[in-house]
Amino acid sequence: MNADDPFALGGLQKPDAELIAAEQELRRLLDEGRDIDEADPALTERWGRIGQLFEIINATEPTTLAGCAAKLRFLADPEIGMAVGDREDDVPSMRQVLAFIEQLAGGAE
Repeated sequence: MNADDPFALGGLQKPDAELIAAEQELRRLLDEGRDIDEADPALTERWGRIGQLFEIINATEPTTLAGCAAKLRFLADPEIGMAVGDREDDVPSMRQVLAFIEQLAGGAE
């Protein structure tokens, strides 16, 4: 079975599903985490998962405009995005978005 085959698995794959799901889970964890006391061990576990989701979002190349939007929302977020402090994988993540948009637009000028 080829992962690039749109008919593999009965054609049920959704482009950028992992990227969009990671963004949604990240939002949920951040929103729910606002109500957890800082001394609660659950908060430490939550931040571990949030870190994993950061890595998934930054490492996953978008294949749709929805995926590009998910990456850009993450990078531009005033609480967790680049304004708070650069992560070493932020710039490569932005380059992935740019490459996809340039491909849609017919290449770089």
